[in-house]
Amino acid sequence: MLDMKIPQIDPFIGDEEYKAIKQCFVDKWITEGPRTKLLEEKLLGLIGAKYGVFAPNGTLSLYLALKAVGIGDGDEVIVPDFTFIASATSVIMAGAKPVFVDVNKDNFQIDVSLLKKLLNKHTKAIMPVHMYGTMCDMESVCGFAKENGLLVIEDAAQAIGVKYKGKHAGNWGDVGSFSFFADKTITMGEGGFVTTNNSEVYDKLLYLRNQGRKERGTFIHPEIGYNFRITDFHSAIGLVQFGKLPEIIKRKKIILGWYKEKLKGIEEVTMFRPFTGYDWIPFRVGLLANQAHQLMGYMESKGIQTRSFFYPLHKQPAFKEVISHLIKDSDFPNTCYAYDHGVCLPTYPTLTEDKVEYICSTIRSFYKERRDIFYKYYDNMFADKDYTKETKFIWEMTKTYGVGEVKKVLEIGAGTGNHTKEILKRDIEELFAVDIDPEMVVRLKKKLGLKRNLKIVEGEVDQLREKNFDLTLAMFNVVTYIDSEKQLKQFFSQVYSRLKPGGIFVFDVWNGVAAIKDPPKEKESKYKNVNETIKVKILPETDFTLQKVRLRYMFEIFKDNEIVTEGEYLLTQFLWMPRQLDLILKRVGFEKITTRSLNDLDKRSDSFDWKVVYVVQKPLKK
Repeated sequence: MLDMKIPQIDPFIGDEEYKAIKQCFVDKWITEGPRTKLLEEKLLGLIGAKYGVFAPNGTLSLYLALKAVGIGDGDEVIVPDFTFIASATSVIMAGAKPVFVDVNKDNFQIDVSLLKKLLNKHTKAIMPVHMYGTMCDMESVCGFAKENGLLVIEDAAQAIGVKYKGKHAGNWGDVGSFSFFADKTITMGEGGFVTTNNSEVYDKLLYLRNQGRKERGTFIHPEIGYNFRITDFHSAIGLVQFGKLPEIIKRKKIILGWYKEKLKGIEEVTMFRPFTGYDWIPFRVGLLANQAHQLMGYMESKGIQTRSFFYPLHKQPAFKEVISHLIKDSDFPNTCYAYDHGVCLPTYPTLTEDKVEYICSTIRSFYKERRDIFYKYYDNMFADKDYTKETKFIWEMTKTYGVGEVKKVLEIGAGTGNHTKEILKRDIEELFAVDIDPEMVVRLKKKLGLKRNLKIVEGEVDQLREKNFDLTLAMFNVVTYIDSEKQLKQFFSQVYSRLKPGGIFVFDVWNGVAAIKDPPKEKESKYKNVNETIKVKILPETDFTLQKVRLRYMFEIFKDNEIVTEGEYLLTQFLWMPRQLDLILKRVGFEKITTRSLNDLDKRSDSFDWKVVYVVQKPLKK
């Protein structure tokens, strides 16, 4: 599929639109006429608004909306920092000043909680922008606006067909603005539409868009106005597109489902998601991705056209003269995060499943190539770990508290085999080394080769039929990869059922209490490997609410002081609290023997020990 070419957008147009335009020539109605009136009626029926007027495009639609509600010189309008530039330039065009506010991090809609501090005597309106085919929290926006006497101008350019509680986007505020550009859910090539439920605002819209008069054919102009009319050519396309809207929505939701399914398991990406209960007709399928801009470059090289998320408005060179006060990136962390991590994937109605599969497999390949560096230099990074000492401790615990000699061992999370190698030095009859990571298993087999008493297994513990183990160990963070109490109980139960009575289970775990007292910090290390220098930076992101630490391993490989390779690997660790572990172990049936500090195995662990080793036993039958 090297010759695959997948555009970012591909308008859902064909012979129907061509015939509709041709009919305009036949009817000799090429200015704004009956087709425009019919499309207006259909759009108002869908949106649920009383009144509406067209504009040549979405930017002028916003301008009309602002002017019709009285926004002008000296006024300020609060605009999200995360939106297309037209949301702000339309405010400037109206003679007012845009004031930027950050968005939330879940779906990059306007953050209402930040609005209060931006208010002053010049603030006249809020412009919520419905991003990526879903909606802002309009109940909160309208509630805040009412409380503070502000107007609400909705930018619903990307939200045709989108509703919350049965109410359409663009029909919540004082005015709403829609766009029908080529990449929108339905298109007229160009076009905008302003809606309102206020008759006085509607009156003003009519004057503004039609040279200061309500009707054509007169040369008396009661007010100042302009020519913001459209043509029946545009409306002819719009009518056909409107008829296709149910099919477009259906197809877009199917495509979204394909993406959700095929992107599963790629830890480096998360999908944009709407608020619960809100419609989502994906204008774009948005991803938050590590190394997003490198990923987009890689995808472009594979024939896939991408788009980044929007560049923060407060950083736009065009607004240097507009922003009179000092603005810092730290005031807009979520908008900056969105641009740094956001990737828009193709999502047009004719996109086929095989192309979505190609897009997702390309994303998967990008991260696999970056992750391979982690596997390649794994042993270099952990060369100073004392596997001999840890294995000796495990053996001493098993001999002291277990039943008889250790002959049958189960190692879970064998990795590249560093513990495995030490265990094989002992007088054992059988060692089952298990790992779920295929790449680790390949390296394990390569390192240890064939051994009479070694069986290497790729898969989960529950796939293993062998039982009656004297000892089971799960070292090197196996338990911290498990992120729910239900899954942890299942894991402990699987281990319990495979131990013989009196058998010992040893595992290490990150201590959630210690993490709260002393959160993980950024760390940078260097390692030598023949003629290479490996620089590894570990960037932790800790979420104490979810009890998780996300570790980003950033690699730079140097030869002769020049970077020759870069890569990244992600690990998510769960911060188990000792009380949680004790309770689950007890429910499964284990008896706790001791807990030790991994850094000093002779010392009993306390709440300050980051890594703790648990030694537990399956009781003897009474």
